[in-house]
Amino acid sequence: MNANLSVCYFGAYRSDYPRNLTIRRALMLANVSVVECQVPPQRKNWRRWLSLAYQFLRNPKARAASVIIVAEFCHTLVPLAWVLSRLTGAALIFDPVISFYDEMVICQRSIPPDSFRAKYLRWIDSISFALADLVIWLTAVDEEHFRNLYHIPPERTTWLPPGVDDALFAPTPLPADDQHFVIHWDGSFIESHGVDVILDAANLLQNDSTIHFYLLGEGPTSQAMRQRAAELKLTNVIFTGYVLPSQVAVSVQRAHLCLGTFRADDKQRRSLYTKELQAMMAGRALITADGEAKRRVFKPDDELVLIPPQDPQALAAEILKLKADAPRRHHLGEQGHAAVSALCSPRSIQQRLMAILYRARELRRR
Repeated sequence: MNANLSVCYFGAYRSDYPRNLTIRRALMLANVSVVECQVPPQRKNWRRWLSLAYQFLRNPKARAASVIIVAEFCHTLVPLAWVLSRLTGAALIFDPVISFYDEMVICQRSIPPDSFRAKYLRWIDSISFALADLVIWLTAVDEEHFRNLYHIPPERTTWLPPGVDDALFAPTPLPADDQHFVIHWDGSFIESHGVDVILDAANLLQNDSTIHFYLLGEGPTSQAMRQRAAELKLTNVIFTGYVLPSQVAVSVQRAHLCLGTFRADDKQRRSLYTKELQAMMAGRALITADGEAKRRVFKPDDELVLIPPQDPQALAAEILKLKADAPRRHHLGEQGHAAVSALCSPRSIQQRLMAILYRARELRRR
């Protein structure tokens, strides 16, 4: 057991959500003692506060934790975690994954910018980022963007890439080039994924009856995307609905090619998406939209294929090129796997996370 560190993992989160699952596994690999104070995400805020405070205060291991980590999307719980951390002397880390204002107002455009709700979300962001001793972002570009936007001191912000289960998404032999060419995509069907670009590319490729697109998952735009596919009379697109992570891995492994995200927005520029990293970890060639975050950590045309965002013609053209070039698909898969292993494997995440924990403890002591 790592005697210098113990962690209370705190929040309203799903235990199977990839981000917190990755971090908790990394803590286990590092032999760090972890106690969870957890409530369901759907619980109302005031009930979250009462239950989490009760769990924390009655559990000696939680009170003795040297670090409290507030899970993804739990911005409204950071003030409670801050009070508890000040009572016990623990360092407070927040792993937001998103800014509520950026996601809801700018990316999804579901809330008017001048509305009271938008102002409230901006305030919640500001408070949660200000109270944490250390805020973790998913990419270096995200870190720079939100550090400047919310005036977070540089020493109080860092980044930890999305982790990938290298056992679940282990490389397997590429499928044979027989009568079917299988293309995989999975996700939660949010606007920034750009599923409409995939459908438009599929429409351009309808004359090739060997190409089949498998789109896994459910989310806000899934019904609209099904309707769009029906309007285009796409016979080469299969929507599977929600599937378990193990089924996602099976779908990736039977694919000749995987797709990432394609919308033209600032989130695309800043992001590394888990779906992209999983496909690369599994040794599959990946096509996705160009973005600064990807260029910082990967080599285009060697480890993955980057195309202009919101460009179905470019996507269709690259699919045809890779369909005709199995050696290049193999090369991209091998190089992509090596690059993601170095960045996102459980051991890589463990090493980065331990440095973050010690940094947070040092900040708390000041």
